[in-house]
Amino acid sequence: MKKITFLNLLIVIIYSSFSFGQYLDEGFEDSTSIPAEWTLTQTNANQTWVISTFGANTGSNLATVAYDLGTQNESLISPILDFSTATSPRLIFSWAMSYYWSVDPYDNYDFIVSIDDGTSVIELFSEDDAGVFNTSEFYTQTIDLSSYVGLSDVKIIFNYSGADGAFLNLDDILVEEAPSTPPGCASNFTDTADENCGN
Repeated sequence: MKKITFLNLLIVIIYSSFSFGQYLDEGFEDSTSIPAEWTLTQTNANQTWVISTFGANTGSNLATVAYDLGTQNESLISPILDFSTATSPRLIFSWAMSYYWSVDPYDNYDFIVSIDDGTSVIELFSEDDAGVFNTSEFYTQTIDLSSYVGLSDVKIIFNYSGADGAFLNLDDILVEEAPSTPPGCASNFTDTADENCGN
C-alpha cells in the first residue's frame, strides 16, 4: 500500500512539473459591465460590447454586441499581456454569431480577432476562416501565439464591424502556455493507455 501511495505521489509531482501558466482567463462572470482592465473602443452610440446573461457558453455571463442599422466598429481590447518569459503561448476563445447575416447570403458584418504586438496590428482570425458554421452555436478557436514570445506589450483585439448585421457573442477567453507533453505520452495527449497522459 505504501508503494502505491508513493508511486501516486511521485506521478503527481512529475506531472505538476509540466503545468502551464495563464496570462488571461476571462469568462465575464464577475461584472455587469465590461471589466475595467479591458479597453472598449465604441463608434456606435447605440450598440457596442456589453455583458449579457443570455446564452453564455459556460457560466452565466458573456460579452456581446447587438446589431444596429447604422455603422458599427466596436473593439474589445484585452489587458496588456507580457510574453517576455513565455515559451509557447496560445489564445483560446469561444464565439457565436449569425452565418446568415455575416457570410451568406448577406455579408453585413465581420468578427475579426487581431493581435497588437506593440508596433503593429495583425489579423489572427475572422469568421470567414471558420467555413460554414451554425448560427447561434458556440465554436471554440485556438490560436498559436508563439510568434510573439519575448514581447511584453501584447494585446488581443476582438472587433465587430459592419452595418445592419446581427449579434456577436464572445465567452471563455484564455491566454495560456500550451501544455507540455509528460514523458511517455503521445504529443497529442490521445494516448489513453496511460491515465496520467490526459486526453
